Amino acid sequence: MTARGACRLGELFSLIDRGFLHILARPSCVSPDRRMCPNTQYAIRNTQYARRRTQNEIVAEWRNGRRWGLKIPCPLGRVGSTPTSAIAENRGQKTEDRDKTVIKSVKDLKVYHMAYQLAMEIFEITKGFPKEETYALTDQMRRSSRSVAINIREGFAKRRYEQVFIRHLNDSLGSSEESRGWLDFAEDCMYITKDKHERLDNGYDEVNAMLYSLINNWKSSSDF
Repeated sequence: MTARGACRLGELFSLIDRGFLHILARPSCVSPDRRMCPNTQYAIRNTQYARRRTQNEIVAEWRNGRRWGLKIPCPLGRVGSTPTSAIAENRGQKTEDRDKTVIKSVKDLKVYHMAYQLAMEIFEITKGFPKEETYALTDQMRRSSRSVAINIREGFAKRRYEQVFIRHLNDSLGSSEESRGWLDFAEDCMYITKDKHERLDNGYDEVNAMLYSLINNWKSSSDF
């Protein structure tokens, strides 16, 4: 290798050591009267191409994550993370959020679980009601409490038709209020204690709140 070639090679290594990518972003840092050998210019062009390609891939992944609703900053603006690790992190976050929001069956709805448990609790409580209430208050409480959960399940089966699903949720909401009314009667008739009435009434109040939220935010729901 000639002295001139060794000098140019040393110049290339010097550029890399002092922050090669930073210098590439600011070509004015290199004096125009200092002519580089063809090998050095070829290496710079290849590095510039690789740098542009990497940035484009990162931005594409970031935009794809934004389409999934992920509120994440652009990886190019994150300090201390390499492009590869940033892309892998974003992919993992996107998959995790997508799995979290998927509702595969009606049993994945919290409001259905709660309505079902309240209906079973009312069934157990009404076993102690007087016999003369068998076809009156006992029957009415059991029917209305079960209707809350069943309407949610029936509506979920028809969720392809959004308005039909919402109509069933409204019916479930009405049955929930009906159950609260029968609970008032049961307390006034001294069939249940005040504490038991308050606990069940609060349970149906929570069910109503979840039903309201589910009606208004069905397509983006994950906490019901």
